[in-house]
Amino acid sequence: MFLQDYHFDPTYGYGEVGLLGVGLPEAPPDFDAFWQSTFEQNTDVDLNLHVEPVDSADNRYNLSIATFDTLGGYRTGAWVVYPKSGDITTGFVTGHGYGGRSEPEYALLAENAAAIFPCAPGLGLSAADHLPDSAQSHVVHGLDSRDDYLIRPCVSAIWSAATLLLDLFPDIRSRLFFTGGSFGGGLGALALP
Repeated sequence: MFLQDYHFDPTYGYGEVGLLGVGLPEAPPDFDAFWQSTFEQNTDVDLNLHVEPVDSADNRYNLSIATFDTLGGYRTGAWVVYPKSGDITTGFVTGHGYGGRSEPEYALLAENAAAIFPCAPGLGLSAADHLPDSAQSHVVHGLDSRDDYLIRPCVSAIWSAATLLLDLFPDIRSRLFFTGGSFGGGLGALALP
């Protein structure tokens, strides 16, 4: 029995066996083609990259704020963090939850790794007057059309962030990883073509 004190039943009346028996819905027939096309369109976007070094809160790392363009003309902001000494052998693109991100997460850094912490369009360093900055509005912005749905440029920002990190640190090409939970994890799942 699942014990909880929510004001609603998160199991929707299902027990464990019932939940395990629920099948997956059918994916739209062109789901893969749509995201592959989105990926290809994003590769044609000039990043218009700007990287500015800033003071790091952790003296073991260099920190920069990067801004770049992504599909749909969205200007995206990100923190780029890399060690001050040693070889950089690995890279991470790190997504964030719906709370957004107000700073890089040094605790997530791996040894000898460079990381980019992009902010999804509309949130944090990627805030824009024409985009919602609250989770409740952000998640449904443009939902009526998959081409206009805000999740599409959010996924594109993940791809652009990976491109940026590879441009800065080409030796990590074979060891580039994505990490992210909640909203960021969902974007990462869509970003893996």
